[in-house]
Amino acid sequence: MEYKLKVVAGHLMFLPDDLSVPFESDIACSQLFMQLYADEQVDRFSDVDKWDQCFSRARSNMRWVTTLSHAVNVKPDEHASYSVVSEISRSLMHAQPNEPGIAVEILHAGLKNFAGDECAQRVFFESALKRPAAELKPDENNVSRFYFLFSVLNPLNQLLSVQLYLTLRGDPGIQIFERALEGVEIVGTPALTVLCSELNTLGYESVREKVNRYVKSVVVDKVIDLTMN
Repeated sequence: MEYKLKVVAGHLMFLPDDLSVPFESDIACSQLFMQLYADEQVDRFSDVDKWDQCFSRARSNMRWVTTLSHAVNVKPDEHASYSVVSEISRSLMHAQPNEPGIAVEILHAGLKNFAGDECAQRVFFESALKRPAAELKPDENNVSRFYFLFSVLNPLNQLLSVQLYLTLRGDPGIQIFERALEGVEIVGTPALTVLCSELNTLGYESVREKVNRYVKSVVVDKVIDLTMN
């Protein structure tokens, strides 16, 4: 099965290339709405728990039915490395044990194209990354905060997702996906949640008009499609 990468603000979504246009639009617009709604309620980088509560409430209102939710908080040893890509791959494989490998292959192919598209990176990092203040000196609180989502829609139309929040010293930018992070680069404990959810398409009909109206003015600047080689 061929996939495409859809950047939806701070959410990297890997969708089958043969999805119908209306269904793909419903997925993207509802997921964008959820982020915009939560961002309006609270700064995602200042109060992660409250932002996640708002995001979860919006997900339910968008008629996404959650069938799996599993939180993993593991503090890496300062002498060990932490690979964001490996953690995401492992988490997605845990969520779909009957289809090992599919998410890993999709992930690497999509991130390769993402790394080569500056526009897609700009859209994603504008929502997913809070960089250090420009006036800070290297020895001050020079940290970056990442909070993003990564999802794969499987053949059963189940959206397998990973939400990841972590604080890092410095600003690795796109390298967060390209290299393993040293333990000493990570501040505190990364918070990772694995989710499996399905869109209730009949239920979504009752909110589609509201959602489309809400995201209409920003969708052109917040959603980008990338083909995968």
